[in-house]
Amino acid sequence: MAIRSRILTPAILAAICAVLALAPPALGKGGTFKYQGPVNQPFVPSNTGFPRDVPSIEMKVVFRGKTPSVVPDGVVRVKGIYGPCLESNGCKPLCLDFNGVCDPPQCFGTFHDAITDTTRNTLNHAFKVKRNRKFSGTYRNPELDTPEEVAGNFMVLTGKVTKKSVTGTVHAHFFRQAGTDSAGNPRPAETCDTGVLTYTARR
Repeated sequence: MAIRSRILTPAILAAICAVLALAPPALGKGGTFKYQGPVNQPFVPSNTGFPRDVPSIEMKVVFRGKTPSVVPDGVVRVKGIYGPCLESNGCKPLCLDFNGVCDPPQCFGTFHDAITDTTRNTLNHAFKVKRNRKFSGTYRNPELDTPEEVAGNFMVLTGKVTKKSVTGTVHAHFFRQAGTDSAGNPRPAETCDTGVLTYTARR
């Protein structure tokens, strides 16, 4: 009867090393971990052919050993969330002039990567995760033209961190002062408020 060799061939060793290199770092050793997932808001595609992002969120959390410590500044990405586009908040749905097709009555403010960018964030520091594994904070953009616009453009984020997921809420509000449109006609002030939305982001 043949005896199997206990010596691993170079090819087998190389395959094992490749698998270990792709494996995510162990949570117990600490490090920075990425979470991503859906925001609880229906996806409504555009009627006019313009791209629309599915409502979603992603972020990174720094762990000290097995304990979540901070959500660093500049690592939160929220896409596709929207508010109602109504005449009462100064919003008009996008329509194509040549065939009269209009988008659904949705408004999209500055709810994107830049609102959490370190250079534009008035916090300029991370959201600390408390002992109960929860965090909360508000992002603002101080580079807008007026104090009213700075106050009216924000995103409030809350979350609770576990080993496998972050669950919480996101609420974005957009404000633009009255002015003129591209044709030189008067344009009223515009607001866009998503309301408080829940999310689940997983590792």
